[in-house]
Amino acid sequence: MSERNFRRWLLLTIALAMLMTWGWVLPRVGRLTEVRSRIDQSQRMGINPGAIYYTDVFLPPSGPTPQGETK
Repeated sequence: MSERNFRRWLLLTIALAMLMTWGWVLPRVGRLTEVRSRIDQSQRMGINPGAIYYTDVFLPPSGPTPQGETK
């Protein structure tokens, strides 16, 4: 198999793996009871899941607050 054909098959394999992940695996994970309850909780709280980034928004903040802010 030539280098060019190998790269084409590799690209096709990666694209197929991504398609299967987003189109089949993730929807099935989203239907799991534990995951579904977290999704529903986020929707009830009005949290945009796309905005969650390196934080756990489901736990209240703890520790000292910056000066001038109130909890």
